Amino acid sequence: MSAPAAIVLDDIETRFGERVIHQHLNLTVQQGEVLALVGAGWQPIAEAPTERGATVDLWVRSPLPVGRGYRIADCYPDGQGSWLHDGQWVTGRRFYDDDGDRCFDPYDTGPDATVATHCRPLPAGPDGE
Repeated sequence: MSAPAAIVLDDIETRFGERVIHQHLNLTVQQGEVLALVGAGWQPIAEAPTERGATVDLWVRSPLPVGRGYRIADCYPDGQGSWLHDGQWVTGRRFYDDDGDRCFDPYDTGPDATVATHCRPLPAGPDGE
């Protein structure tokens, strides 16, 4: 005799922007079983949502230290191809112009720029929020 079902989920769908991660998924977890649902990890930056209000974690490649990547949490698109965090650009390139003025180009994707390469949806909070 099998243990009674502790959790029954019908017709689950998860999305990341327009990309469907799970669709029409049905699960039954028996009492005493452990289940993990995986699928919304790091995605290529081309798959990132661009709509206003979208928030994701970014993985960026920075020229300094040489070629190292790192995660920046809670980023959102500026609507023109760059990314912000707390009102500050996180992608682009800082440089000095011919007059010696410090400048910043948030849309530069060259070898001296910080470039977002991957994104992932924000994890759910402790209560599934």
